[in-house]
Order: sequence, then C-alpha cells, then structure tokens
Amino acid sequence: MQPEKIQKMQQRTSDIIRFMRLPLAIAIVFQHSYGLISSARPADADALLSWQMLDWMRGIFSWVMTGATIPVFAIIAGYLFFQQWERDENGLLLWSWRTYARKIRSRLFSLLLPYVIWNLLAAWYMHSDWTWDILWGINSWGHGNTNIFGQTLWPTYAPLNAPLWFIRDLFIICLAAPLVYPIIRYGRWFTLAGILLVYALQFPAWTPSIYLMPWFIVGAWLAVFGKDLSTVAVKLWTPWLWIGICLSPILLPLEGVWLGIAKPLIMFHLCLFYFWSATWIVEHKPWKTPEMLSRASVPVYAGHMGLGVLNTAAGWVSGWIPDTSCAWLLVCRYFLAPTLCIVLIVAVFAILYPSILATILSGTKPSFLQKKG
Repeated sequence: MQPEKIQKMQQRTSDIIRFMRLPLAIAIVFQHSYGLISSARPADADALLSWQMLDWMRGIFSWVMTGATIPVFAIIAGYLFFQQWERDENGLLLWSWRTYARKIRSRLFSLLLPYVIWNLLAAWYMHSDWTWDILWGINSWGHGNTNIFGQTLWPTYAPLNAPLWFIRDLFIICLAAPLVYPIIRYGRWFTLAGILLVYALQFPAWTPSIYLMPWFIVGAWLAVFGKDLSTVAVKLWTPWLWIGICLSPILLPLEGVWLGIAKPLIMFHLCLFYFWSATWIVEHKPWKTPEMLSRASVPVYAGHMGLGVLNTAAGWVSGWIPDTSCAWLLVCRYFLAPTLCIVLIVAVFAILYPSILATILSGTKPSFLQKKG
C-alpha cells in the first residue's frame, strides 16, 4: 500500500479513535459500577424475580457490553505507537531508533506524567504517606482506610489509584517496542496466532504488561504492515458476526480451560463490534468530536475510583434510592450513580480546560513543548 493512501486512512482512523476515547472511559466506569447495588438475594419469590432482572441488567452493562474496553484501549495504543514512522515503497514500517526515542518522549507526557500526578492526587485524597507502594505493589489501601472526607475505602492493590495499572503497564510495553517490532516484522501471521495462544493460557493479569501485550501487538501488527484499523474492523465484522452466532451455542457453556481458549474469540468479537460501531457513528454524525470531550477520557478513567467520585456519587444516589426500593428504582440507581460520576468529572475538567493543569491531567503534551512541523 502506498504511503499517500496510508496517510489518508490514518486521518480517518484518528477521527474514529478521538471519538472512541470518552465512551471507552465511560464503559470502564460502568464496569466498576457492578457492585454499587446489594448482591444479597432476597428470600421472597417476587422480590427474587425483580432482583434477577436487576442482576441481569447490570451483568449486561458492567460485563458483557463493557468487557472489551481494556483490550480495545491496548489495540489503539499499539496502533498509534507505530504510526508516523518511515516506510518502504510497499508501506511496510521501517525501524528507526530516532523515531522510537521521539515516541517514548511523547509517552512521558501521555502516560508516565499523568500516572504519577494522578497517584499523587490519590495519595493526598487518602491521607497516605508518599511511598513507592502507591506506584507498584503491596496492599496500600489496606483495611479501614478513609479518604479526606472520612469515607471508608475498600482494600485493593497498588497503584493507589487502582485503574492506573493499565497506564503503568502500557508504558512498560512501549519501552519494549524494540522487541515487539521484530516479532511482528518476521513473525507475520504466526505472531497473531501466537498471541491468541498466550491470551488463552491466561497469564496472571497483574504480571506487568502480560495482560495487555497480546492486544497491544494486534494494533501494532496492523500499523507495521500498513493496515488501517477501522477498515480492517469493518471488513471483518460481518463474517465474524455470523461466526460468533454459529459458535455461541458451543462457546457459552464452556468452563475451565476450554473457556480460557474461547475467551480470546469472544473478546475479539467485542473489539470488532466497538470499532465497527464507532466507525459507523463517525461516518454518519454531522459533527466533529470536541477536543475537550476526547481529552476528558483520562480524568474520567483515572478519577472515578482514585479520587472516589464514583463512591461519592453512589453514596448520594443510595440516599435518594435505598436498597429497599423496587427493582425498577434500583435499576435507575445503577445507571444514575455512574452517570452522575461522569458528569461531575467532565464538568470540573471543562472548567479547567484548556489550562496547563487540564492539559497535564489529560495526558496531553503542553503546547509550548510541542515542536512545530
């Protein structure tokens, strides 16, 4: 494929990625909203039926529809890292240490700096001493810790701002790009088959970068060989949809090892759906995605748990709609709490935008540091 055609497709895919960023961050907020309502099964038969409807609803929106958000983010990250490199006459990416250094410098602002800043905010929010625990391992949150408002926080593992494990591991993968490139360049199709096997083997998700690496390589593979991300997703969606329909009676009842083998296929199906639907919306919507909303994805992603905004919103909504309410009101509560959280974060970010603080918190390189041309 000629470089000119690649450049044209890159602009189209860039618009699609810009549109996807905030919806993907919102999907992660809904993932973490699953436990905002009581999981206790009522004894009364009518109440149990209502509870099952409620549990089915949150299962759809907190697991099924949002389950592929992290893989999609990783695919996008791999694809973008290997954009704007020199290419040969056939469009194949040519490795350059100078370009690699430029990409890493860019990731210092888009990944490493926001990671440190948001963890510092989380440390302040939790009245925590500054230790390396908040950036890496150890059960830093502990049992019974409270935030600056006196609210009790649930225990989890570092980083202190729990969702930022993704940014931490993604930066590690970017550093490993000199190893990723030859695996893709010389492995070709065998590389894709290999990473599906790696994912199916279910390596520990908390091992740095292992969970993200297969999906990062998928995006990087497309970029290295000059494939357009959105075009490939659209072409694969229809046949893969029918494959998924035909295989679903076989895949859904699987358990144990066989479920681990089927999981990459299910995740890949969801990833294609995300890219296909985003492509369709971008091509048919009459407006461009506002830059502020696209950049708000990082504060929504980083702030909803690390700064307790989701917990606070859930506390407010629980006061309005208690656990004893009917199922339909509990469904409203399930949707209202994350929605209120997202609105609060975006509103504060909109007030700060486009200040230097908003720029740093959104993982964007300040304009005065960007080289022209």
